[in-house]
Amino acid sequence: MQKNQYNIHYQNKNIKSSLSNLVSYICTTTVKFPNDEVRESFKDSLYEELNETVKSKGKTSEDNLINALVAVDIDGFMSTLESSFSSIPYFFFLQEQNKNEAFYYSVLHAFLRGAKLNPESEKCSNVGRIDIVVNSIPNITYLLELKHDQNAHTAIEQTKNTKYIQQYVRQNKDIVVIGINFDSDKRNFNDYECKYYDFQGNEISDRDAFLDHLDKRKKNLSRDTRHG
Repeated sequence: MQKNQYNIHYQNKNIKSSLSNLVSYICTTTVKFPNDEVRESFKDSLYEELNETVKSKGKTSEDNLINALVAVDIDGFMSTLESSFSSIPYFFFLQEQNKNEAFYYSVLHAFLRGAKLNPESEKCSNVGRIDIVVNSIPNITYLLELKHDQNAHTAIEQTKNTKYIQQYVRQNKDIVVIGINFDSDKRNFNDYECKYYDFQGNEISDRDAFLDHLDKRKKNLSRDTRHG
């Protein structure tokens, strides 16, 4: 019993430490403040809100995000994100320095990191930077391109025009690209769009066809393993 209590205390301590580091990262690298006093006040408020969110529904949201990506359930993934963004107090969105893509990007990164999805931010290629890459899901790489007060189609077109997927082709993982647009008035995303590709970079028409492709690859792998 004493060992279990220690483990729970240790895990909670790690969560609090991670949240503290994450809030410090957001407040020093991605969000601009008029002075140090405003920065420290924002850090304290953001930490308290994120900590409460983690305690109240963090585990459920974490599981939902992971399960949705494993199942290629983009609607479910976005629904969980919508709920998470809705939990952020409105006054964070009213601050002038937060009315930009960087704020939404930072919060999204925080949610994904909290779900232990190990997001890679602003992943560089020879033609630009991909906003967020999630490469921790077996057999699938997710590329997320974000826009603010524009539309998701613009985000998708950017990934196509710059050929962001090329550096992930032939890594034996299929690819899902999600374009997301965040809306200032809604204080949440209002639009998203997806594109699906096989591991060789060939576009797949829609989710159903992509799931069929995944199923065939799984069966082929199982057959090769048996014969091997």
